Amino acid sequence: MKIRDIQAWDLYTQIKNQHEQTGLFTMTDRCHNFYVGDQWRGCETGGEKLPVLNLIKPIVDHKVATVAQNKLSIAINPLNVGEDFPSAQMICSKLTEHMAQMWEQHKMDRRLWDVCRNAAITGDSYMLFYDGKGNGQILDRTQIYLADEQNRSLQEQKFIIIKERRFVEDVKRVAKANGVDASFVTADSDTNDELGNTKEVKGDFGKVSCILMLWRDEDGFIHRCRACKLCVFEPDSNTGLTLYPIASFLWNEKKGSARGIGEVEPIIANQIEINKQNARMIMASKLASYPKIAYRKGTVTNPAQLESVGGAIEVDDVSVSALSDMVTYLYPASMSSDVLNIWSNLYQRTKDLAGASDAALGMIDPSKASGTAIIAVKSQAALPLSSQMAGFKQFVEDVAHIWWDQFLAYNPQGMKITVTYNGLPREELVTAETLKALRIRTRVDATPDSPFDKYAQEQSVERALTSGMITFEEYVSTLDGSSIAPKAKFEAVLAKRAENNAEFGQ
Repeated sequence: MKIRDIQAWDLYTQIKNQHEQTGLFTMTDRCHNFYVGDQWRGCETGGEKLPVLNLIKPIVDHKVATVAQNKLSIAINPLNVGEDFPSAQMICSKLTEHMAQMWEQHKMDRRLWDVCRNAAITGDSYMLFYDGKGNGQILDRTQIYLADEQNRSLQEQKFIIIKERRFVEDVKRVAKANGVDASFVTADSDTNDELGNTKEVKGDFGKVSCILMLWRDEDGFIHRCRACKLCVFEPDSNTGLTLYPIASFLWNEKKGSARGIGEVEPIIANQIEINKQNARMIMASKLASYPKIAYRKGTVTNPAQLESVGGAIEVDDVSVSALSDMVTYLYPASMSSDVLNIWSNLYQRTKDLAGASDAALGMIDPSKASGTAIIAVKSQAALPLSSQMAGFKQFVEDVAHIWWDQFLAYNPQGMKITVTYNGLPREELVTAETLKALRIRTRVDATPDSPFDKYAQEQSVERALTSGMITFEEYVSTLDGSSIAPKAKFEAVLAKRAENNAEFGQ
């Protein structure tokens, strides 16, 4: 598809108007507000702080933890056959190690939790990668504008637009470097598609709305440009990529839509009614659940004493027998049990239908259940989330393909990677011809990461050691870095042992 960069802002405006009509910005903001507990926004409460019983957050947190608790890693394997296979296997092994180092350097395990949480709250989440070094950022769904909002495959889109808010001076500097008149770059307050309180800040501290537009040109490569409302400050350029450098994760797919549906939107109405019923019960309790003093006006000379503990009440020439006619108590009326029953039923059924019942949450006393039983309950609770787990693994595979595509595009003279030999890091060069000759496939390995899973794994390794199936050195190398057993101390013992053996050998 041939796109002129001057079309970028017009295309962005058209799609933005569509999102405003469908309520995408409003609903996304609302989902985030309900997740954090800001659930009375927009309601006239007369200045009173009304109670919130946040049912949504534990449901989302439980499902996110179930999906994202497994650590994912990328493994690269060659599809080359014949004589080239051994060398291709060796190079893929080195590239797998290099990707693992990139994964750790950019703290991708932690960032995957954020991607998963955003998708669970709003329905979909995205991650954009800048270069072949793994640098990237998480994008909200409101920042992504697709050419075809009915096609959930990003790689099949004719173009993708990403909304940004950047400081004016930074944009002007880029414009000048590209020979563009920087006077066209001015601050604005175009923040109605921003999430949170940002949209309420007038002027947004000298920022300007910008867009990054990516499209697949007639040459088959991904092209890009950057623009603001009045100018294109980064003209059309060929990135050399064959894939859009964006990975997406949809929580629940929606028929005929490129967007997903999260856990929050379907139960907002239930959450509102739960809060309202709770507020009504509390207000009714304030009004009628406590006794009140009633007295005849003018007969009590010191009415302030009626509310003091142990205070003497002075009456005006009233006999003791008639005192009860002057001062009495209004006793509270009982509240119907139907109110609490309806509220409790709504609360519990909402949890059950959302798949977050007490049983699903795994509320088990570890001291009264075996590790196998706990893992069995966890596995059973995770069954309804199998689709999300598969989508999560696919997200990581997409990241691997994007990284590989960027390796090829951004390293035309070859690529330097760091590998480990005998425990020491060493830099090697993989030539551009070697990278292009490789035909690869990626596999995502998932490792359980909960304390009970770690305990079960370590028990298996210890049994192999005690039965003589593996050596102590193999046992230490098998332990994870986050294992309960002190792997680092064991490695220090082995290093000291090797040092002593070397001295003895000399």
